[in-house]
Amino acid sequence: MGDAALTYDFPCPVGDGSGPSLDVAFGGIKNIDHGTAHMVETVIFSNLAVGRDGTFATGLSGVRIQGGFHCAGHAEAAGIFEQSDIVGAFSATRQ
Repeated sequence: MGDAALTYDFPCPVGDGSGPSLDVAFGGIKNIDHGTAHMVETVIFSNLAVGRDGTFATGLSGVRIQGGFHCAGHAEAAGIFEQSDIVGAFSATRQ
């Protein structure tokens, strides 16, 4: 259990070759079985490339994130992540 914040950045000017990028931060992480706070306060993935189909992924088993944007206007996102001995799933809606 915890909080997820996804920040999607569209560079200006468009067309400069940098493309959109995604930063993801997970905080307030608690062990779902025990209800206790995890010793790692925040897990961060920065500057993730987002494909034309709305998907994103980076890393290998143990330190990775994989997910995508879904629904009308890509208003929702979901995926999985692993880092710092934490394995989790996430979902988020646009605010």
